[in-house]
Amino acid sequence: MRIKRGVDASEVKHQIWFAIGFTEAVCQLNDLGWVVVTSLRDGVHGPNSLHPKGLAVDIRSRDMGAKLPDVFRLLRIHLEPLGFDCVLEIDHIHIEFDPKTGEIFDGRTARRIIQMKAPTKELGFLDCLVGCKTCLAAKTHLQNTPKGCFWFLFAPSR
Repeated sequence: MRIKRGVDASEVKHQIWFAIGFTEAVCQLNDLGWVVVTSLRDGVHGPNSLHPKGLAVDIRSRDMGAKLPDVFRLLRIHLEPLGFDCVLEIDHIHIEFDPKTGEIFDGRTARRIIQMKAPTKELGFLDCLVGCKTCLAAKTHLQNTPKGCFWFLFAPSR
C-alpha cells in the first residue's frame, strides 16, 4: 500500500484499515501493483462525509485498467455485508464504513463472510478469493495456509 503525500492517516478507524488491506490483497494478487490511498481524513468532501471521522478512504482506480469493474464488484460483494459502502467515482474507489441494520463488522464476522463466499471462479482472474495463485480452492487454506499467502490475513485463528 502506498499513501499519497499529504494524506492524513491519523486516527483512521480499524474498519477502514481492514478495507484497505482487503483491497490491497485483491490488487496484489492480480498483478495490479500497490493500492494508492489518495484520501483518508484530509481533502475537500461534502458536509456529511465520513472522511473527517476516519471512516472513509479513497483509492486511486486509474492503475486498475480493464480489471477495475471486476475488482470493484468483488469489493462490493465482500465488504458491503460487513457495513461498508463502496462507490465507484470518476477517478477513485470510495469506501466508507457506515453499517446499516443487520450489517455487523468484527473479526469473526469478517472471516466467516469471506470464507462462506471464498471458492469462486466468477471473476476469472482469481483462483480463490484472496489466496495465492497456486491454490486450487480456498478450502486448502483453511486446512493448511501457505506462508506468505494473503489468505492468511483472513484465515481463522488456530
